[in-house]
Amino acid sequence: MIAVTAGLAPSRQWRPTNRFGTISSVSPRFAQVRSDALALTEEERARLADELYDSIGEADGTPEEIEAAWGEEIARRLKKLDDGTALLHDAGEVSREIREKLRARHGA
Repeated sequence: MIAVTAGLAPSRQWRPTNRFGTISSVSPRFAQVRSDALALTEEERARLADELYDSIGEADGTPEEIEAAWGEEIARRLKKLDDGTALLHDAGEVSREIREKLRARHGA
């Protein structure tokens, strides 16, 4: 792994990961692109992050179609709340379960 953690607090140390876990090494090109990206302004980094995120996976429609689909999903969920058929979960309990699963996955 390329040393990219120098000078960072332990909680802010960057570790390359993907949806499958930690990546053991990164290419020199990746390291250079990352370094260049971190030199951008905060606004530029935010825009770049949005564009990179949007480039991952396939979108199921145009932005307008996606927005309309979310509107339908929100309406469906609100109807379930209104008619009492929604399955609700306590936020604290869900957070506890997620923390337990993460600890088990990472051996902490």
